[in-house]
Amino acid sequence: MLNDQSLTIKDVAKFLNISTQMVHILIKKSQLKAFKIGSAIRILSSDLKEFVQSRKAEFQNGGTEYWNKDDSLFVIHNLTCHKGGFYLRDINIGFPKNKLLVLLGPSGSGKSMLLQSIAGILKPDSGSVFLGTHRMDQLAVQDRQVGFVFENYALFENLKALENIAFPLTVQHEKKNIINEKLAEIIREFEIDPKYIPKQIDELPEGMKQLVAIGRERIREIDLFLMDEPMSKLDKHITQLMTVFIKQLINKMNKTTIISLNDPELTMALADYVAVLGGNTLVQFGTIREVYERPCSPFVMELLSRFKTNIIPVEVRGGKTVPLGLAADKADGSYRIGFRAEEIKIADSGIPARVLKSSFYDSRQKIAQCALEQTGAEVELLVPVDTGEEFAFVPVKPVLFES
Repeated sequence: MLNDQSLTIKDVAKFLNISTQMVHILIKKSQLKAFKIGSAIRILSSDLKEFVQSRKAEFQNGGTEYWNKDDSLFVIHNLTCHKGGFYLRDINIGFPKNKLLVLLGPSGSGKSMLLQSIAGILKPDSGSVFLGTHRMDQLAVQDRQVGFVFENYALFENLKALENIAFPLTVQHEKKNIINEKLAEIIREFEIDPKYIPKQIDELPEGMKQLVAIGRERIREIDLFLMDEPMSKLDKHITQLMTVFIKQLINKMNKTTIISLNDPELTMALADYVAVLGGNTLVQFGTIREVYERPCSPFVMELLSRFKTNIIPVEVRGGKTVPLGLAADKADGSYRIGFRAEEIKIADSGIPARVLKSSFYDSRQKIAQCALEQTGAEVELLVPVDTGEEFAFVPVKPVLFES
């Protein structure tokens, strides 16, 4: 981007590692210069460079301390934190308040650390956290108005289910009649089976323990709702029910919500925005649609795939991949092409493949391990159950990655 060239909104979002919506906000606030060619918005690379330099001068290296001036955004700015010998560095995220952000990453990527830093349980080494113009990282934990549902629930074993839910109000010495009214509201809203009300925590099934943990945060006034791997201990059926419940609850609460997950299907079902963590830092951030459709790396593509992601080395020559013969809007050179197992269509004029082995996925589809005739590479494909041993296919949404 050293030459003065015209860049698209998507180009700028990718370069700054932010969402396209954030780029539009910067333009709207005249913080980033832009112009129109017809209906398309463009940014000169020189103006982008000027923007980056001005931000560095203003916010870094001992300059003026960053302060979020947009009350409509939740912002994490240059946050670095550590726990033991593990560091999470230079996290920058910004998205509209009252939306749901999923922190997505494998085990050990720092999702829980980031949630704890936001809540104030873990003190960041540097950086800042804002809910609108309200700076949170300078407040004590009890003053942040944050609800936090831990992966292990963190329930009090010596208290019964309703006593756990009521605990935040009990320690505030709230009046008994008010506590009872709020408990009754929680029971109705969560549709808690009366048989669980008098039980001790260790007598509850996992799904009910999760409801109790959520209810304990729901019963009090909060501005920010955090959940750490909320479905990790639940079986598949309960997870499906809990996903619907959490989505409905968050829509009703209308609060900024951040949830850590490592499951692509749950992420797709819940997220408005997604922040992918890996390698001690933020790998990609954007709306769930942006990150799903335009992953920046095979790592991100794999995290947002139900099945195996197929990655094949190719060359681009004259707008086509060699081998496979797929259209490619890239300069000639070496790349890796990635496509998801489920994002293909059977086509006579497509890529020839031979089934090595297969297994039923459901009554209409099967997972097939296939060898590509052109390269010998093995791929995993989701195909109709009546697909023959030899067939041809076309990837519907292939992505080219730099080698």
